[in-house]
Amino acid sequence: MVCEAQRHNAPDLESGFLRERAGTRFFIRLWPDPVFLQENARGEWVDAGTCGADINLTALKETRDALIKQLRLDYPDAVARMCKEAAPLPESDHVPHSLRYLSQLTQRIRQREVFLGVIPASVLETVSKFPDQHFTLLRCISRCPDIMELLETNPLLGYMVATKKLWLPIAATPDGLDTVLRLPRRQILERLGFETPSNAMVRVIGRVPHSACTPAIVHALRITLRNPETIKRMSFLPRVNAGVAEIAACPLTLSMTSNGFLEHVGNNQEEDRQALTKRHIETYAKLRGRYGDRHERRVFKKPSEFHAACSTYCYFLHTEEIQECDLPFPDPPLPDTPEIRAIRTPGDVEEEGNRQRNCVIGFLRVLAAGDAFLYRVLEPERATLLIEKHHGRWRIGELSAAGNVPVTMETEALVKDWLTLQDATRKDE
Repeated sequence: MVCEAQRHNAPDLESGFLRERAGTRFFIRLWPDPVFLQENARGEWVDAGTCGADINLTALKETRDALIKQLRLDYPDAVARMCKEAAPLPESDHVPHSLRYLSQLTQRIRQREVFLGVIPASVLETVSKFPDQHFTLLRCISRCPDIMELLETNPLLGYMVATKKLWLPIAATPDGLDTVLRLPRRQILERLGFETPSNAMVRVIGRVPHSACTPAIVHALRITLRNPETIKRMSFLPRVNAGVAEIAACPLTLSMTSNGFLEHVGNNQEEDRQALTKRHIETYAKLRGRYGDRHERRVFKKPSEFHAACSTYCYFLHTEEIQECDLPFPDPPLPDTPEIRAIRTPGDVEEEGNRQRNCVIGFLRVLAAGDAFLYRVLEPERATLLIEKHHGRWRIGELSAAGNVPVTMETEALVKDWLTLQDATRKDE
């Protein structure tokens, strides 16, 4: 039996956002009583499900920031004016398309931010901490404000209650949700379908920050937290993210990592939504089985040990294999600055080679082995820097602008000063 979509009266168009797509009108209201409606017939509106509203405007802002970074050197005054005022550029054939697009993008972001102003500040602050499911969270808070306390004190537990109705034997009414929120948190987990929930399990879930709350981590933890020994290990971690959850969900990767290693992964915000380290450990295990001792049992205590173990297999591999394996590089020896930033993955090396029209992809073996390190130079001009160790000191191996053109004296001086400063810093330590 197919349920008919719930019908609504024609919405008050002053209280929301109306847009048309492919001849169909849609209406979105974010607050109060968030709705996402679709007009099926003239004046007849029905629920259109949940919209993918991103109140953080992540995609728009990432595109804007990338354009600003790209255009700031060539058009500093125009970019500064747009960032400050968001005023449209005058119509002129002399204005580059990329600059005009940045102007339009900046205006769209300002307009969306005004639209978000209808949401109460406390609600907007809480919901914006989560990476997705913003509309569903808004709808749940509107219907049951008491969930705000759970969303702040145990973000993932609140996220699961608010966004995953299929797990819950909970009526989709405020009273039903109110009843669940009054339960002890261990019992809430039981209602969510977690097996043999315990207070320790609640504590582990409470270590997941807002930024790591996604359907993927929920799936991983539903597997991981079936094992009491794994729960015991994870209960000592100050922070749990997707990287930790995915490692812990796989017996092989968990057996190869210490609690200290897991703590490092948990504190790495890049692992909040993607399990990079788990994929790297699996790659290492395959290489060990192919080129090393497949019966070796090794537990890594810190990332530097893991990177050193990976580097032993680098020279067995072709460039294409290193790219395919996404073999992790050792941590760069010299810290980033605003002008000079390390390149850390095979994918980043390929991107740098394409952007700068050079052959740095040929260095993949030495980079993966930690015998050299690659950096992007962003100012005073765009360049690529390779550093190598010589008599215990890091020195310039190669330094060139796009197309392997020699850099200016100013750029070379900045890089040399950076290397000299690092040498002096290490001597003082």
